[in-house]
Amino acid sequence: MVDLVVFPSSYFNKNKVDESLITEYNSAISTGLFDTVIFCYDKLIDENKLILSRNFDKKRKAVYRGWMMHPNKYKFFYNSLLIKNIELVTTPKEYELMHIFPNIYPHFGNDTARMKLFPLHEQIKVDDLNKDFDKYMIKDYVKS
Repeated sequence: MVDLVVFPSSYFNKNKVDESLITEYNSAISTGLFDTVIFCYDKLIDENKLILSRNFDKKRKAVYRGWMMHPNKYKFFYNSLLIKNIELVTTPKEYELMHIFPNIYPHFGNDTARMKLFPLHEQIKVDDLNKDFDKYMIKDYVKS
């Protein structure tokens, strides 16, 4: 059973939750159902160091509520938390599947806009797009 929510820290104070997530952080606490822990997001992303606001003696089941990460970084985050007795419910494999939109498109293709993929750094021929689509948007592979 999930009883812990992992939040990223503020850029300005590693002991406080990221300002964008303060309402969710306070809400998780106010339910009385969840405990929280904060990690230093910038140290994780920039230096591959996991710094937690506190440690746990017993294994805890957790959800992560924070900013997206590259799948390789999430895998490092997941495994680093395991060492510290925190197991995220979303495995690295599940995270990668859901993080990169072309991975999930086959599962939701009937319920979302049509998509056309282009290799990175390949010039996109706009005339061809105009033949296939009335309207379109060009973006990276990460869903948002």
